[in-house]
Amino acid sequence: MLAITFKRTDHRTIDYLEAEELRTLLEQIDRRTVWGRRDYVLLALMFNTGARVQEVVTLQTNDLRLSHHPA
Repeated sequence: MLAITFKRTDHRTIDYLEAEELRTLLEQIDRRTVWGRRDYVLLALMFNTGARVQEVVTLQTNDLRLSHHPA
């Protein structure tokens, strides 16, 4: 196992997206379809809240509040 060589790469790991990159990504989604609207909402939710994939996956409908209650 120690004799296996690692592949070398010139590509850097993408740690985050710049605002313009994210905007471009969101613009590519076809929001005229049900799946496109779903994808757009999921990506926008993750970006705007900083939620991780697992946090979004475990969301349930009772976690969503559609009305604003003043404090």
